[in-house]
Amino acid sequence: MDSEVRPNWTALGLSRKIDDRIDLIIECIRRHYLGESNPLASTLTLYSEFFSLFGGFEEYVSFFLLQDLLSADGEVRYFLPFDNFSTPTLPGTVAEYQSYRKLVTRFVVARNNRIHALFGTGSAESPDVP
Repeated sequence: MDSEVRPNWTALGLSRKIDDRIDLIIECIRRHYLGESNPLASTLTLYSEFFSLFGGFEEYVSFFLLQDLLSADGEVRYFLPFDNFSTPTLPGTVAEYQSYRKLVTRFVVARNNRIHALFGTGSAESPDVP
């Protein structure tokens, strides 16, 4: 068996501290670019050559059209309350779930609109999310 690193499609989503949430994955990637510890540090380090292609976090976000996950000052907009990966990753109440769903849907619609503005015609707008 050779020592070559082989891509693993499950590498990012199996940490209980992130539970495959895009906002938490982006926070890990942000910290990776800053050289800070995060729950995905070992995985992101394995793929550091890939991340170096972008030059920095802002460029990574721009390339993948993830601007709607960040505030104007470059901080990650979390879908649930966040405290350094110590808070629950899944909604614990109906109200939390409704808020989470609304924020995730807003992000998806905003990103789809961004993609349509760059590459398509028309709009990806969807009805208001209750």
